Amino acid sequence: MESGGSSHTTGNKMGSRRAWTKEEEEKMLNILDALVANGSRADNGTFKFGSYKYIENELEKLQPGCGLKAYPHIDSKIRIWKKNYGVLFDMLNTSGFGWNDVRKCVEVDSDEVWKSYVESHKEAINWRNKPFSYYERLPNIFGKDRATRRSAETPIDMANAALQEEIHDDNEIDDEGSPMFASASANSQDTTRSRAQSSHRKRSKSDEYVVDGIEKLVSAFHQANTDMSHNMYGSSEDHDYIAEQLASMGLSVDDELMALNLMVEKPSNIRAFKAIRNDRDRKLAYVRMLLREHERRGGV
Repeated sequence: MESGGSSHTTGNKMGSRRAWTKEEEEKMLNILDALVANGSRADNGTFKFGSYKYIENELEKLQPGCGLKAYPHIDSKIRIWKKNYGVLFDMLNTSGFGWNDVRKCVEVDSDEVWKSYVESHKEAINWRNKPFSYYERLPNIFGKDRATRRSAETPIDMANAALQEEIHDDNEIDDEGSPMFASASANSQDTTRSRAQSSHRKRSKSDEYVVDGIEKLVSAFHQANTDMSHNMYGSSEDHDYIAEQLASMGLSVDDELMALNLMVEKPSNIRAFKAIRNDRDRKLAYVRMLLREHERRGGV
């Protein structure tokens, strides 16, 4: 439902499950707008440290005794709004989709367009013609450059977001009829079974995101380690090239090995050596200069 009403809280192993009233949501949106106006939203669309506690205190002033806490209630509500906003944002930035300003929902030109879209956007499956009255307020709160920020997420961000989404979705009641509210008739056995199945699907999807995020994290770490090693010591191909060049210069074995060591230890020496194009005499002069400088420093 998208009208006011009393809040409802039940306990679970993760914390307090909380159905928000329309009035509480409206007040929180107003507080978020004020935070954005005073610069409390970071460039990446998240809110600065201490913002959730501030929202908690402000809600308590406006709704004495509401019991809404920074964690899990406010954090969970923001995550759900941001998730739903993102789904609709992507839909509305796709050809064939449009916003119905009267019904406050996303409409699609044809069944074919919809079928094609949901095949690759499973998260949108329940959002055709589904009212979301707060959508037009959320661009100001989360920013209009969602796509840019999303592509800039690191693997760690994706893995953490998936884990947090699984945890906090269990703490927030999210009604199917309205994205914001819990249904008061959630006590039947069928509803309980449906929620259990839905929870299982959420966990399965989150697990996929976590595994994918971890795989990308490992890959990114490996690439970063490779790049760092290359920057610090040069590549193995560079080492082979330098060794071959030095061996052809008629240096003593000691000088040849020392020159190789000096270049491997300092990749900028390798870059300078390779920059001397096809000029054996100049390359030899550069190597002898390195050896002289090494001797001048006392062989250190």
